[in-house]
Amino acid sequence: LHPAQAAADLAQPGAGEMGRYWSGLAGTLTARAAAFGDPADLQRAIRYGRAATAATGRDDPRYAGRMDNLAGALIEWCHRTGDLSDVEAALAAATGAAAATGDNDPAMAGRLSKVAVALSVRFELAGDPGDLDQSVALQRRAVTILPDESPDNSTMLSNLAAVLALRFQ
Repeated sequence: LHPAQAAADLAQPGAGEMGRYWSGLAGTLTARAAAFGDPADLQRAIRYGRAATAATGRDDPRYAGRMDNLAGALIEWCHRTGDLSDVEAALAAATGAAAATGDNDPAMAGRLSKVAVALSVRFELAGDPGDLDQSVALQRRAVTILPDESPDNSTMLSNLAAVLALRFQ
């Protein structure tokens, strides 16, 4: 974490690469929070993720990836808080990342899956069956567009199984 933090701290406002450093730090902090459970890491990840997306134009090809990093941090955060407004923020970021991703982009399956995860969390909190239906449809689409040889197949199939299981709880 220290090199990522140092790079983000040294980035000068207005520098073209600020978003890259901040997004990298957000991803690192999110991973650390998942591993060690420190909510302060997630709060910092969200702050840096928001700064990274704000520093990146929507037409920039890196925008979708930076939104995806932010969405990951927000999803982790809403799992901890159970707050519907946090889920809405996670869903908006995940949807923004997917919308900014080209249909043929190899990252599309993961981004659709992230939207589906946010929808399933919202279903668990608010109980709207439409969220669950939409989550299932997106997880199925993610599995379908992923190449058979992808190392992410097991994750996507597991995500689909998890959301399908919600129908029977």
